[in-house]
Amino acid sequence: MSKKRLDEIKELVELINAHEIAKEDDEGREIFEYDFSNLSDEEIAEILFKGQDEDDDGSEFGDDLDDLTSIDDLIKDIEKFLTIESDEFGYPQARGYGGRTALAPPTPIKKQQPKKEPEKPKIMTPSQMVKELDKTVIGHTEAKKQIAVAFFRFLSERKNKARLRAMGKEFTKSNLLLTGLSGSGKTFILQELCRILGLDCLLIDASTITSEGYVGASLIDEVGKIYDVCDGDLERISSSVIILDEIDKLRASGGNDGKPDVNGSGATKAFLKVLEGTEIKVGNGYSKKYFNTKDIMFVCTGTFNECGVHGTIEDIVRERIDKKGTKRAVGFFGADKEVKDVTHDRSEVRSHITAEDIIKYGFSVEIIARIGSIINLEILKREDYVKIAKLEKNGFGEYNTLFELYGKRLSVEEEVYEVLADAMMESETNARSLKPIVDKVLVPIVYHMMEDGRKKNYKITKEMVEEVVNEKKVDRIES
Repeated sequence: MSKKRLDEIKELVELINAHEIAKEDDEGREIFEYDFSNLSDEEIAEILFKGQDEDDDGSEFGDDLDDLTSIDDLIKDIEKFLTIESDEFGYPQARGYGGRTALAPPTPIKKQQPKKEPEKPKIMTPSQMVKELDKTVIGHTEAKKQIAVAFFRFLSERKNKARLRAMGKEFTKSNLLLTGLSGSGKTFILQELCRILGLDCLLIDASTITSEGYVGASLIDEVGKIYDVCDGDLERISSSVIILDEIDKLRASGGNDGKPDVNGSGATKAFLKVLEGTEIKVGNGYSKKYFNTKDIMFVCTGTFNECGVHGTIEDIVRERIDKKGTKRAVGFFGADKEVKDVTHDRSEVRSHITAEDIIKYGFSVEIIARIGSIINLEILKREDYVKIAKLEKNGFGEYNTLFELYGKRLSVEEEVYEVLADAMMESETNARSLKPIVDKVLVPIVYHMMEDGRKKNYKITKEMVEEVVNEKKVDRIES
């Protein structure tokens, strides 16, 4: 073989090996590396163009090798192939070439930009947490303090794991149960605090959870979604929060209504497993992964207002208090206090919900014992609802921003907030009823806003809001 041909082969080998130099990839898998120095042109071609026995014209592979007058042809082809992407395992993709399948060297390895590390949860004092919550959450002063202390304890344990091990100490798991009327802000408080602290948070609607064998969502599958929320980062999972909303729907009915206990005992057994800590499998096939729920903070929320065998939770509390007039409430969580001068005011009654009341409502002792703390949200007062209506993100604030974008101004009479507060108090959904009312008032105005070229100022009056509120009252009566 001539010196020129040997030099060309050497150039080809260097070109290929520049892109396929390691015998093992990062995962330790073997990859191909050829030594062309002792091979003939034909043997080189067989390596580079393998995979098909026939050309497009049906001739046997190798018949056209004489057409390759110079190794330069191969070099040019290899250079073209350098733009071909590798497959999911890092091996070069195949590309057709003149009826043959050419093995393309993988693309040059690009330096991967280091992934931006997610921000670690902030450690704030309980008072700092409450101060931040006060900006967006109206009322619930005592509940916010209790929730803040629970989150502070949770994060302190996660941050000081090694130190606690060295001390031979450990914290019991900080799970919570929040009770409160619909629209009182249970999930909102929790989601806001997770946002403030930079915690990963997953909200699960427990009303969709069913026992195994019934149509519906599996609690294990729903909890598994935290893996995606945390981008598969096990450290983040161990510092994450899962909110089980409407947990009261999982109470065991005991079959007393003659219907199958679809949401009851079977689902609560799964609930008990995740509270205690269980291995959750996510993914499938080769990407199957596992994580444990033992370090996740579970916060349950519910109204407990459905009527069961013993009535609603308020009926249960009233019955307990009325039995002795003044009753000592001793619970699972160190509660040991006199309940005195309890009126039948609804807010007052709900403030005295205990673990025993939740058990009587239909939950097992094992579950309530593992929840940790029960926090009862107060029923908001009229002045609280006025403040909620005035919050930038709750009422007219976003619409006002929309108007400003187009050089217009939206103003609201002070009396409007009073009307809205009364409407929220009368509604079964409380604060959740605010947005539908505001939308109904403003949709007609926004619809024509751009056609009113000269009009710059728009005013929302008490009468406009009352008309919408009264329409809704009529609708409720008729339905």
